[in-house]
Amino acid sequence: MARLEDYGTAKEYLSAAWNEHISKVIVAPIKLPAGDNGLVIIDSTLTQPSLACVLTHPDGRLSFLTGYLAPLERATSKDKLVSMATDLLFYRMDSLETMNFGEGLRAFGLLGTVSHSAWQSVTNFVEGLPEKHIAARIPLSELMVSEQRRFEAGGLRQVRETLNDEALFALRACDTFLWRDYEFYAAEGNLGKFRGQAAGVYPLLASYFVQRPSLKRAIDDQQSLTDAVIAAFGKNKRGEVVVTKGLLNRMRNVDWPLNGIPVDTMVYALSQIPPEWFPSDEAEWEAFCDITATVGHFFLKAEDDSSFDAKSLFAGCGGKWVQFRERIANAYTNTRPPEGSTEITVKFFEQAVSWDELRGLPRQKVAVLAENFVNSLQNLPEEGVNRRDIATWITNKVRPNISRAAIRNACIDLEDVRRLFSQKVLLPLAAYKTGMSEMPISQLHRETADQAAGEILFAGKAATALFEISRQAHSQYEALFAAGIDEDETRAKLKDEQRRRQAMAEIGIYDTEQGEDDWPPLCPIVQAPNGIFIVPLTSSQLLAEEGRHGHNADNSRGLYHCVGGYAPQCRTGSSHVLSFRRLTPGGQATFERLSTLETKAVSKTNVKISVKQHRGFDNQEIPLEARQAFEWFCKAVETGEVPINFEMISAYAMQMALSTDDIEKECGYDWRIRKHIENAMMPWAPYVGKKYRKMGLDSFAETEAVMSVRETLLPTAYKL
Repeated sequence: MARLEDYGTAKEYLSAAWNEHISKVIVAPIKLPAGDNGLVIIDSTLTQPSLACVLTHPDGRLSFLTGYLAPLERATSKDKLVSMATDLLFYRMDSLETMNFGEGLRAFGLLGTVSHSAWQSVTNFVEGLPEKHIAARIPLSELMVSEQRRFEAGGLRQVRETLNDEALFALRACDTFLWRDYEFYAAEGNLGKFRGQAAGVYPLLASYFVQRPSLKRAIDDQQSLTDAVIAAFGKNKRGEVVVTKGLLNRMRNVDWPLNGIPVDTMVYALSQIPPEWFPSDEAEWEAFCDITATVGHFFLKAEDDSSFDAKSLFAGCGGKWVQFRERIANAYTNTRPPEGSTEITVKFFEQAVSWDELRGLPRQKVAVLAENFVNSLQNLPEEGVNRRDIATWITNKVRPNISRAAIRNACIDLEDVRRLFSQKVLLPLAAYKTGMSEMPISQLHRETADQAAGEILFAGKAATALFEISRQAHSQYEALFAAGIDEDETRAKLKDEQRRRQAMAEIGIYDTEQGEDDWPPLCPIVQAPNGIFIVPLTSSQLLAEEGRHGHNADNSRGLYHCVGGYAPQCRTGSSHVLSFRRLTPGGQATFERLSTLETKAVSKTNVKISVKQHRGFDNQEIPLEARQAFEWFCKAVETGEVPINFEMISAYAMQMALSTDDIEKECGYDWRIRKHIENAMMPWAPYVGKKYRKMGLDSFAETEAVMSVRETLLPTAYKL
């Protein structure tokens, strides 16, 4: 591996390191026995090489596949890697991920963009450089274009020459489309002409035209396209036409990309905003798409009788979507000084950092420069403050994360606040008011309580206010979670648990005996090839330690997020939570938490990891080591290398089904005792709507929202 000290200049070192890197990122043609020709891109810089492949079938169709080769134990030649890829494609093609046609074209850069493989190659190269101060100066865009050109010269250019330009132009606004959509617009003669003209008028609707038979007929028969589109989208629950002629006029000739949003979702979102709020340029459109895919997805659903409307949710936007996205990011971003710091540390960095210079840079570059600056300091103003935390604090103050993933995570955090209020207050209060002594509940009851919680906490508030509520609530998450629980009883349980548990192992897990509060693990504890441990979390105590805002008793640091409240989802089996950890011999703790993964339930018929969310410290980006371990873990689960604990999970689910009191499992305290509920309600006063804040237990229980939950519980409640 190239080393900086072996070269006279940083430029010479980078050139040598890059050439060494691309020698391991292979692009090569292949031919399968069935007659399919293909092109493979293999990244063997990874322990388990990644594979991207485009296949041209004898009938002219294209297929795009991605996956992994078998892990490498030693350096492997290019010919051997290509042979391994060919065998995998011929004998085990079903083990690979197949992209739809539109996704594949973009992923391989066949529509004029940089391919995912080129982006991944450059990203792996930059992140793998030990000299971070040099990596920060690399012109990433130029390097990605260079890598894409190398792939094109290796065979992608020939694939591009086989495609129909008119069909691709018709579908230019569509991120995802199928081969049938492409064929529809690639038709010859008048049919191809009529279809191209329709897509030219409404590029955003091009793939939707193919999905709806009525629209296909209208286009081919030269009927009124406007009337056909209005009829196809129909009316909403209030009997109003979803798509008006005015909206169609605003959408006319707009060919900005849909950015991954389904057409019907986009059209519904556009129909909800005032006409003057329609995005004015592509930058505004991109920001609108980010907000629609996140805030809109969570709070503006056409099928729901929601208490939210676009004008109140996006209050203050005025059609300036770029600014509104930044305001949302400022609302949810944690800019508190790092844990353990005082005014001394804050004042030092406020004076030492060139804030104005950083504000003109993109977030990724700010993060690298902040990390380099903090690490360059021989001594910090105060001991006990984590350097990484300081770098994150500087980055967040300068450039809050406005990515769609960050906004989505903030929306999930809002959902967590709503669900916690439902579990800790609404369900126990509604159950208490039924007068029953035991209360089994179903998913319907939970959904009703969640909807009522949203009404009480969020109704009528703008998105910026919602995210501020969420940020404040998460800073007090441990107090909100503990409210209502009897402290003496909890201490006694913890004492018993400490007697039962053995000494903590290196990676922070106790003995394998399952306690009263535990649920079965998704899989065994495993170690990825890069050394990262993947640890299933199987109790509320482990969840609390994982997300703790600060250090645990064993000196390990929690990741400062809300996973501590996920025990109910884990008990029902709807979620599994795993912790990604690195050993830290000689450190204050024996291990370091890198990230937390929440997955959906895994089925025997579809043994695949489906991610709900994957978060780093304080909901920040996931470290590279954890990302690599996650990719290996997903593949290892699919291949059976990591076995799923189906038998124990199934047995536990049957045991839970026999439970007669689900409320106590949801709230964590005895809901039959009035004082416990009052204690649980108390810390929520700053977060509920104004009309609820001064209500006592009885008056709050009589509100329409709480009564709706009580009414759903009554049919299933019973006395002993």
